[in-house]
Amino acid sequence: MYFLNFVGEFWSTKSKYKNWHIGRIEIFKKGEKWPVEELRFFTPPTEEWMKFREEWDFREIDDLNKFKKLLSIFQCNKTTKS
Repeated sequence: MYFLNFVGEFWSTKSKYKNWHIGRIEIFKKGEKWPVEELRFFTPPTEEWMKFREEWDFREIDDLNKFKKLLSIFQCNKTTKS
């Protein structure tokens, strides 16, 4: 069982990316004090991103690989449209 925690970060970026969502997703394994893994995100500020984050933030999951694929596909689709 894994627990997901989205953490927004601020980075001084080019003005083109000023409003983008930048951060990491901390992956905690049940019983562990510290994250066992971190996944980075850098995505435009879209409704789809906000819904994705709302759906997965602070959620317990069994299949980490499935989540990684969803995140990867989501970010690839969003960044190619900008």
